[in-house]
Amino acid sequence: MRIGAHVSVAGGLARVVGNATAVGCESLQVFVSNPRGWAPPPVDPAGDERFRAELAAAGLGPLFVHAPYLVNFASAGPVTRERSRAVVAATLAKAAAIGAAGVVVHAGHAQASGRAAGLASSREALLPLAAAAALAGGADLVLELTAGTRGALAARFEEMAELLAACDHHPRLKVCMDTCHAHAAGYDLSDPISVTKALDELFATLGDRVVLIHA
Repeated sequence: MRIGAHVSVAGGLARVVGNATAVGCESLQVFVSNPRGWAPPPVDPAGDERFRAELAAAGLGPLFVHAPYLVNFASAGPVTRERSRAVVAATLAKAAAIGAAGVVVHAGHAQASGRAAGLASSREALLPLAAAAALAGGADLVLELTAGTRGALAARFEEMAELLAACDHHPRLKVCMDTCHAHAAGYDLSDPISVTKALDELFATLGDRVVLIHA
């Protein structure tokens, strides 16, 4: 297990390694585009190569990239689904270019369409993205458990298992558990005993799909 932080990219990727080492990171997560917009990450092959070299020299990793918050493959709106697909595809390409292990994507909400339709539209988007990542030898898609608000597709561990099953358990699909989201979704994390119980349930349900915990 390696401990890190979400590191600021203010001033560009060139500052990330210094920001990470300054706070004692072993691993790290970054945004590579506006987290609240649809614009794709910038293309900068030379800068990406320098960043990879600096990351390796500092002994940092694994690196994760967080996709924009607007992504929702379970949306009832075709425009949102297409924008989600496009920005995640671009983020996966950027993640591969900078040597990231995975791209974290919120599992999404199906408030308007309903759960069955949300699972179906998520499958329709996720399988081609996962297949393309596998062919390119790039980053995994890391589906993050959400906080359990109305229409949440995967807030509970068993719901995430259902989403993975809907996607044929594609090997490029992994899982991120966020402790704040888990608490909001009803898991008791108030003391060491309850935390151990929740983590036992997490790994019993999702096994080695869990590659990242946002603590």
